[in-house]
Amino acid sequence: MIRSNQLFLRVLIISATVSAITASAGTGTLSLDQALEIGATSRLELTAVEAELSAARERARQQGAWLNPNIYFMVEGAPTAGDAWNGSNRVIGLEQTLSLGGRRGADHDAARLMALGVEADRDLTGRRVAWSIRTAFARVLHTRSVVEMRQKVVEATLRALRIVELRHELGEAAMDEVTVAQLEFDVAIIEVTKAETDLSVARTDLASTLGSGLDDLPLVTGVLGAPADVPDLEILLAGIDSSPILRGANARAQSRSAVVRSASRHRIPDFGVSLGLRRFGDGGGDAIDAGIRVQLPLFDRGGARLSAARADALVEDAVARLARTEQERRVREVHARLAVAEAVVRTHTEKLLPAADAVLAAAERRHAEGDAELIELLQFRASWIQRQLADLDARLELDLVRADLKVLH
Repeated sequence: MIRSNQLFLRVLIISATVSAITASAGTGTLSLDQALEIGATSRLELTAVEAELSAARERARQQGAWLNPNIYFMVEGAPTAGDAWNGSNRVIGLEQTLSLGGRRGADHDAARLMALGVEADRDLTGRRVAWSIRTAFARVLHTRSVVEMRQKVVEATLRALRIVELRHELGEAAMDEVTVAQLEFDVAIIEVTKAETDLSVARTDLASTLGSGLDDLPLVTGVLGAPADVPDLEILLAGIDSSPILRGANARAQSRSAVVRSASRHRIPDFGVSLGLRRFGDGGGDAIDAGIRVQLPLFDRGGARLSAARADALVEDAVARLARTEQERRVREVHARLAVAEAVVRTHTEKLLPAADAVLAAAERRHAEGDAELIELLQFRASWIQRQLADLDARLELDLVRADLKVLH
């Protein structure tokens, strides 16, 4: 029994290691909602896209503003001899360029729609940040569940080893059985150590995703892959136009169409008006100067711009239609994956896991009573482990698919 006591000490060391991983967490707990709030304020890409959106909105505001007027001052007819200042005509006035044909409104519409596209990009970036947090959070829950399951296996293999050692001392079991039980226990120790490493890596990834240090990461709390009703596909498809991906594509397509209108308006010549006050030299009195200025469209410099704008509009329109087709395909794909994942988790929860627990419990009981060989128990335990891992993997897949759907809808 000295060996069993040593093995029990090893189990205590493993448990202490897991406790150390848990204790390394910061104070308090961290739910998924809290993690999403932290990510929304700490991720630098969100700050960058907010700045880009602010700049786009400011450009749209400026495009709707009038052009600044010009103030001019001229000295005319200054004599080369005598009093040049008093002998000259001096003119001071204002000149304003007017955009005719709705050019200012077309420019403003194009910039406003482009800002809407940037706003959609901001929302999409936010969803992608949330996706990275959801997936990292789910992996922490998954690896922690694996560690807990592996700890149960260690405890179970230790119990089996003690039973075999006792039966060997009583002459009811061969040394080979003790060796096999010892090997199973060693494998269980290796597996729980690997699971602890995976948990540490998952916590590090989550901390990095949140933009915080590992020592500051609180204890993660939540339920991995909790079953829920699958949303109706038709409802999801009906709402795809409100997704950031399509809002951005549609806004950019509409912006390019507005650029075509703007380029068409820019072919209309500039029109300027001026009003000035003229003071004649040598006390000749004052007069008012008024005039207009019209650009002569002798060279069609706006034609190339209009042609390019039309080509860009056709490209963006095709991109928007392609994006909608792709969005619908991805929604259908993710919905199908979600339905399968939900069904698998429910099957494990309602049927497979209870059956596996009952079978393993019966095998352990028979082995403890001496009615079953160790090899039979090991077969049932291996099947139980595989079923537990399959359930945890299915729950992780369910959370990952849900995260994918959150980005799309």
